[in-house]
Amino acid sequence: MKKDKRELTFLIVDHSYEKRAHITNILLALGYKRFERESDGSKAFRTLKRQPIDFIICQWKMPGMNGLSLLKVLSVDVELFKIPFFIVTQKITRDKVIEAGVCGVSGILVEPVKKEDIEMKIENVTKSPVSKTDKRFAMLYTEAKRLTEEEQYDQALIIYEKMLKIRETPEIHYNIGYIKIAQGKYDEAFIDFRRAILVSNFQANAYSKMGEIHLLKGNKSEAEKCFSMVKDVQIERDMDKEASKALKEALVLVNATKGKADTAANDLTSNIYITSNIFNSLGIIYRKNRKIKEAIRHYKMALKVDPDDDRICFNLGRAYLENRQTVLAKEIFERALKLNPDLDVARQKLEEIRDAT
Repeated sequence: MKKDKRELTFLIVDHSYEKRAHITNILLALGYKRFERESDGSKAFRTLKRQPIDFIICQWKMPGMNGLSLLKVLSVDVELFKIPFFIVTQKITRDKVIEAGVCGVSGILVEPVKKEDIEMKIENVTKSPVSKTDKRFAMLYTEAKRLTEEEQYDQALIIYEKMLKIRETPEIHYNIGYIKIAQGKYDEAFIDFRRAILVSNFQANAYSKMGEIHLLKGNKSEAEKCFSMVKDVQIERDMDKEASKALKEALVLVNATKGKADTAANDLTSNIYITSNIFNSLGIIYRKNRKIKEAIRHYKMALKVDPDDDRICFNLGRAYLENRQTVLAKEIFERALKLNPDLDVARQKLEEIRDAT
């Protein structure tokens, strides 16, 4: 069902407040009512990941992540590549048209932007129906993500393979690699993360995952090479949030694997916020591979990052039990229940400990 123009949401991206206001006023005059406004590409990307957007009007030249960089990032994102993207520039040249066209731009607007130009660009896009291929691709991706969340990995892999026959994107290879790690197939996962990078150098998380695999296999020098590549990708993406986060996680992970856990812990108290997810994920992988001491070490690092996560407490308690450290297991299960009284699995484990003693 086609949306009424009053229901369409525009994302206007420009470092100039006056230019954002100018485009907003034109759209208001054309009858549009919903707008999001950001000052650079990185902030725009976060908005796009957070809420549905129907059209993007973005300045080409901006400090930080510019318009073309944002367009490149969106062009390889399976959820965002199909959003109409109009890029604004002071001067149009043949090279600019080719460069933007390769990245999938929907139209170029020359400053000063005029009402009739925006109206014509929007009309051209809305008259072109979404192809059956794009609709099928989006449906398959939604289904594959659902199956992955439900841990139906084999079925999800079948769908991702179908998607690769339609369109190859780095995110598909990344998701396949993620599943392969969950299945313990580290060598296969490494290949898929590498494929993600070959499709697009913007995949900072793929380099990070490759580093994790090297660490699991004991190749610390190779891991550091991968994590150093995360820094290069960070620069490419002009400090985009995802790359920045991946770099911070990777640097802490490298320090931890070198036995510098105290340094890592100190970093956590700085103004750089680092999530505990990477440590918890490694703990799960080590535990599945019966490397219980390594699992415990990573769960403990995860708790240094986030001491109030009841699920990490539970994971650590379970690892303590498997390592026959019953007293420590009891203490951490009690801590988990204090954080979350509804965590029945922790209560069940405590009951099992009491029954056994």
